[in-house]
Amino acid sequence: MTAHQVDSRWISHEATGVPFAFLSRPRQRPEAGVLVLHEAFGLNADIEALCRRLAQGGYAALACDLYWRGPDRLAGYDERSKAIEMLKSLPDVQVLADAARGLDLLREEIGGAALGVLGLRIGGRYAILVASAERRRVSAAVSYYGAGIDGGRISPLWTINAVEEAQGLAGPLLLFFVGDDPTIPADEVRSIDRRLREFGAVYEIVRYPGVRPGFVFPGRDTYAPREAEDAWGRTLAFLDTHLRRATPRN
Repeated sequence: MTAHQVDSRWISHEATGVPFAFLSRPRQRPEAGVLVLHEAFGLNADIEALCRRLAQGGYAALACDLYWRGPDRLAGYDERSKAIEMLKSLPDVQVLADAARGLDLLREEIGGAALGVLGLRIGGRYAILVASAERRRVSAAVSYYGAGIDGGRISPLWTINAVEEAQGLAGPLLLFFVGDDPTIPADEVRSIDRRLREFGAVYEIVRYPGVRPGFVFPGRDTYAPREAEDAWGRTLAFLDTHLRRATPRN
C-alpha cells in the first residue's frame, strides 16, 4: 500500500490557547479517524510519529495531550517516577472529557467517516473507557499493553474499572499484551480474557512472550522489531475492517 502524504499540526485549546492536541492527516480526505491516547510519559515525539504513521495509512489521527493543563507535560523514559506522579493527577472523568473533545475535533476532519480509538499503556486503559463512554461514536478500540485495565490503580482518581466498562462496548476490541511485564502478569491477562468472554464482548487478545512495554517504538531500548511489525499489521487490518468498512456512528 502506498503511503499517503500527510500534514501535521498542533491544535490549541479554544478556551486557553494552550496546545491541546496533535493532529496528523492525509492531504486528501481521510478514510476514518483514530483518537490516540498516550502513555504516562506524555504526548512525546514517539506519539507524534505514531499519528503520522496512521495518517500515512489514510487515517486522521489525533492525540490529546492529557497533561495540557500543566505544569508538567512530558517525562523522559528514564523518569518513570515523574511520569507516575503526573499520571496520578488525572481523574478518569477529566480524561473522558478531553477525549470527547478530541473526538469532536476528529469529526471536523473526517466528516461522516468512522471513528476509532487507540491507546498505549495507561492510554490502553483509557481506550476502553472512551470506547464505552462514547459507544455511540466509537466503532472500534485498540489497547497496547494496557495497564490498570482490571481494577489495578495507582491513583484514587481512577474510579472506573475498564473491564467492567467493556460490557458497554458497541464495537470490537483488540488488545496486545507482553510477556515481560510484572505489572500485568499472565494470570491477569487470563482474568481479563475470561471476563470479556463472560460479558460477551467482541475482542481479540494477542500476547508476545519475552517482550516488554514500549516494544512498538524504534527509539526505545524495549523495541522489538519483529513483534512491532506484527502488531502494526494486525492493527491496520483491524482498523481497515472496523473503521474503513464500517457504517459510521454519529
